[in-house]
Amino acid sequence: MISEPSGTNTAIPSLKNWTFDLILLAVYLAVFHIWMWMDRTYIVGSGIIVVVILLIAVHRFNADGYFINRWELSWRFLVILDILLETVLPVDHDHYGFYFCALAFALFIGWYRVKMLRVQLDSTRSP
Repeated sequence: MISEPSGTNTAIPSLKNWTFDLILLAVYLAVFHIWMWMDRTYIVGSGIIVVVILLIAVHRFNADGYFINRWELSWRFLVILDILLETVLPVDHDHYGFYFCALAFALFIGWYRVKMLRVQLDSTRSP
């Protein structure tokens, strides 16, 4: 639930509504940076560990009601699927192209989350 101080008309909710997304973005960028200097064997091992940890985090955040709807949950699974595919497919991780993927994911997920949080906020204000 979105909480805002009385008397404010905030369009973008508080930082607590972005916790998982910030974690996901940080993990995504960190993993790809680390993979630039790892051998293929370590990429597979670390990637599987990261995917499992992220799936556990998704489950916990979902249980706490973080995700507003199934579509919002699905967009996060796409990011995790990207990490999994980059883990198991033989792709060279020796460049910074992942920043474009991170930017695209952040823009789309951020836009959708703001939109859904505004809809949720408007529905709580309506009589």
